[in-house]
Amino acid sequence: MTSPVVSDLSGAEGPCTTLLGDLPERLALHFASLGKPTFEELLDALSRGLCELGVPVWRAFVGIETLHPVHSGRTVTWGEGRIDTRQRDREGVTRQPDYLNSPVRLVDESGAPLRIRLTKTDSDMPTLAALKRAGGTDYVIHPLPFIDRNRTAVISFATQAPDGFGQRDLDRIAAAVAVIGPQFERLAVREIAVNLLDTYVGPRSGRRVFEGLINRGDLVTVSAAILFADLRDYTALSERMPGPATVQLLDAWFDVLGEPIEKQGGEILKFLGDGVLAVFPGADAHEACRAALEAAADTDRNFYRVADAASLPRDEIGYGIGLHYGDVGYGNVGTRTRLDFTVIGPAVNLTSRLQDLSKRLPHTVLASAAFAAHVPDVMIPHASHDLRGIAEPVEVYTLSSAR
Repeated sequence: MTSPVVSDLSGAEGPCTTLLGDLPERLALHFASLGKPTFEELLDALSRGLCELGVPVWRAFVGIETLHPVHSGRTVTWGEGRIDTRQRDREGVTRQPDYLNSPVRLVDESGAPLRIRLTKTDSDMPTLAALKRAGGTDYVIHPLPFIDRNRTAVISFATQAPDGFGQRDLDRIAAAVAVIGPQFERLAVREIAVNLLDTYVGPRSGRRVFEGLINRGDLVTVSAAILFADLRDYTALSERMPGPATVQLLDAWFDVLGEPIEKQGGEILKFLGDGVLAVFPGADAHEACRAALEAAADTDRNFYRVADAASLPRDEIGYGIGLHYGDVGYGNVGTRTRLDFTVIGPAVNLTSRLQDLSKRLPHTVLASAAFAAHVPDVMIPHASHDLRGIAEPVEVYTLSSAR
């Protein structure tokens, strides 16, 4: 095996946009017409533009690291009339062989562009070997000129031209990278912001925040099914379990509850210790209540996973869920500089009290009459109960055996 024939391009003269003719203007007009262009549209426009200038681009690739609890970022590959987008898993990404043995790592570490003549190397890097097998002759990879240099952001081009890229081709590519870099960074920053809001605030609420609903006291009234859930005996369990096991228990509980909430179109607004507050907004009350009920049923079917994750006997751990349907105030509350996007109002308080009541009754799921009215086929009345902080006795419903 021979070493890759690598050229360090970092000492080349700064990119000159005159090499690109009217490409920057055409790209600007193209992006403006797109409104909010995607990573795929940017790479497609750039690659086609370079081809029109005579640069023999055969394959183009962009790899950009963002912030997301599951994905480390995205890769976009352009070529042969197709665009392929893939998400990279976050866990262990920098230890994976396909990263460690790649041109991307070399550029990450050096911060400098590289050119590799594929016809003059037998590199064992999978990326280069695959390009060579497919007829590639030359390859160049650049770090994207982002202001934030803490995350991977690279762009590469390959050609099948017999003589590879000429010097003018390389100069044009360098100039194009300088022109396109800020566009990619804007998209990356936006995606990071949206991901963080989705993760820490919730998809619906995060979208409202991103769109500018950030003033304290900004509330809208919405009708929603409300779900309050709580893990039983968590305090006692946490006192006798080691810290890591306690975290594992909580994560398993939140997964078992959160996955069906998300699947059914709900949104978790708060984690309250071992509790969860979620809403299922919707003008159709029947659909909203049915979705909340399905989430509760899925939680029940999979609750065994919580005990198993914590290595606890299944009869040593339980949970309770309160369900209600009503109007809530949805928006910002908090201090002048630290806000919380949540729901407030009597309907939320009632749901919380129903969940509390389940601690004293032999029923896991309790619902209000307002909730049960929209799913009468699966709810049966239990009795009226006095609930803390609620003026009048509340008629409480439980799941029927048909459920």
